[in-house]
Amino acid sequence: MTPSQKKTVPPAAKFPARAGVILATILALLAAGCASPRLQPAREPFTSPAFAGNHIRFADGYRSPVRRWLPAGKPDRLVLALHGFNDHSRAFEPLGSYLSARGTAVFAYDQRGFGGSPYRGIWPGTDRLVDDAVQAMRALRVQYPEQPLFLVGESMGGAVAMLAARGGRPELSGLVLLAPAVWGRDAMSPFTRAALWLSVRTMPGRKWTGESLDIQPTDNLDALRRMARDPLFIKGTRTDALWGITNLMDRASAGAGAIDARALVLYGLNDDIIPKPPTCRLLQRLAPRQNVSVLLYPNGYHLLLQDRQAGNVLGDIHAWTRQPTPLPQANYRLSDDAWRSALCGED
Repeated sequence: MTPSQKKTVPPAAKFPARAGVILATILALLAAGCASPRLQPAREPFTSPAFAGNHIRFADGYRSPVRRWLPAGKPDRLVLALHGFNDHSRAFEPLGSYLSARGTAVFAYDQRGFGGSPYRGIWPGTDRLVDDAVQAMRALRVQYPEQPLFLVGESMGGAVAMLAARGGRPELSGLVLLAPAVWGRDAMSPFTRAALWLSVRTMPGRKWTGESLDIQPTDNLDALRRMARDPLFIKGTRTDALWGITNLMDRASAGAGAIDARALVLYGLNDDIIPKPPTCRLLQRLAPRQNVSVLLYPNGYHLLLQDRQAGNVLGDIHAWTRQPTPLPQANYRLSDDAWRSALCGED
């Protein structure tokens, strides 16, 4: 969604606007009948995935831009970073600069449909996003067969990373989830679910800016201005792309229990894009495992790597990737009572 300064909609104005949207949607349904969501065309695999120059080539020949942050010498660790919805690989500039100065090589590519990739703005499908992440991990493992590999996902990228890490990945040393997008239908209101269902069937190509929404992605106004000026940041989101990311979030949330990798979950308590209840549900599904660390940031927002206190987040990620075993609970892993109280409203 479009980054902007926080805006407040008067309560009295919300119902007429909402009623107008409902009426327009019903009229569109009557006039046009049912439409279909648009997805990127499928391609058959014919080659091996590989990082080549400033691009990654996937097995189906699809090429997407790549950004790399490399240390001065041979890297001792690798990070593959997956960006959020409507964003692109440049979002990891803070992480890449920080980690590469400390010996870690960071790779980030524009996921299909985002940034400088083909079919920009068109949802590629959950399976393709996940398969791309798996292929990218394997390509890095071929190029760097010895170094530990960590998969980092922010928001939508976190949901993709969760699905890519299921079922055991021997090439993966750890999973870092920054405000993972797990706001699936089971956590949405009936009105939101109904509006999405109707909209994707009547106006799948309509674009939404989100400018009237009362949200604040980060407390860093300079970062918000940069994103607003960034031509690669998508500022008008198609209805069928919203439908697509909701499908992704459904699957990521439901499949959290199948993640075997050691994991670090980071969440800002001021996040109003991915609410607390679905994040609570995610941690409840991960709770039975002993290799999950949780970090909550009282001053953090959704874009933790862009926040004014991003230095704390960067330092925590660096420290966690340097540990061969789960970090001590006293230092990094919140007790169950702590995160349940902060996210689930339980005393």
